[in-house]
Amino acid sequence: IITNRYLRPVIAFFCIGLTGSIFASMVQGYLFVYFMHLTAFEKTIITGGGMVLCGVGAIVAAPLARKFDKKYTVCIGAAIASSACLVAAILFLGGVLKPGTMWIAGGHGVPIAVIVFGACSMLYLFGSGIYQSTAWSMVADVAEVNELGSGIRQDGGHAAVFAFSYKMVI
Repeated sequence: IITNRYLRPVIAFFCIGLTGSIFASMVQGYLFVYFMHLTAFEKTIITGGGMVLCGVGAIVAAPLARKFDKKYTVCIGAAIASSACLVAAILFLGGVLKPGTMWIAGGHGVPIAVIVFGACSMLYLFGSGIYQSTAWSMVADVAEVNELGSGIRQDGGHAAVFAFSYKMVI
């Protein structure tokens, strides 16, 4: 299965993207745990919203792939995820926004730092949902092309190689 000429570039491409995503998620994790000093409620909202947007990203991936092709859809998802983390890093680590920054609107304090950080975190997971679901579907495509060419069904082997490479990068 490793010798499949179609699978190797898909895995290589995904591993490069996943490596960038892991780096970006480490920045997000650092900000989330050690920098922002979020309340339990804020953590719940940001994490829950991120999980919802990750699922929405997986759903949005299908029409994006039909419109742009799967390779470009993976790039779009990775770009969204990376950009969201880059914005968070620039704003918070660069000192543009401090963790406790509040804006006063109508006499009420609005925790703008938490809102901006939450939006960046959720957008990261939205992009991640796009590129990860698309990459997995590309492995299924490669397995189907292999079956059509050889007559041998090896879906499980293709998924196992991909899952192994996924775990290796992580």
